[in-house]
Amino acid sequence: MLARATARAAARAARAAPRRSVNLSALEAKVTSDEGKQELNRLKMALNEAELLKQKYSSAPAAIDFAAYKGKVDASLLALVEPRPLAEKEFKGVQYPPFAELDEAKAEYDAMFAEAQQKIAESKTRIDELTKQMNVMVAKKVGHATTVDDVYEAYPDIEKEVDDEIDKHEWAKDAV
Repeated sequence: MLARATARAAARAARAAPRRSVNLSALEAKVTSDEGKQELNRLKMALNEAELLKQKYSSAPAAIDFAAYKGKVDASLLALVEPRPLAEKEFKGVQYPPFAELDEAKAEYDAMFAEAQQKIAESKTRIDELTKQMNVMVAKKVGHATTVDDVYEAYPDIEKEVDDEIDKHEWAKDAV
């Protein structure tokens, strides 16, 4: 009973949902942070689960073939029951409710995709910022080999600030 409802809901969701394409290997190559890797693993698990659900519920289950079952049972036994077995009567009137769990799962996966896209955009922005910062540092020669004269040359305003700070510092307090 639940399988048929699930199949209907899965088919409905498959028709309504736009197709998504995610290049996981490209994402794995770009993600470096532990949090990003954790989210990527979560996304891969969700994609695998969605694929398994899609395969399992891509079509409605086969209807029960009561004639085939009757052929397997001795005719004398069937004569003892009413002309149309109760199970067959009940099965014909079964209505399957919609499978809300699949809709909830789809909503969860949609939220995960949105979150992943947001994190990818944030990562790209952060990478761009770090690249700009690195380029500025390289252009200004700021690093472990930078001398005081290099800093004064790159930042002419800082020499006066450093001299003022040295002049204002109370050196006697450091000597104690």
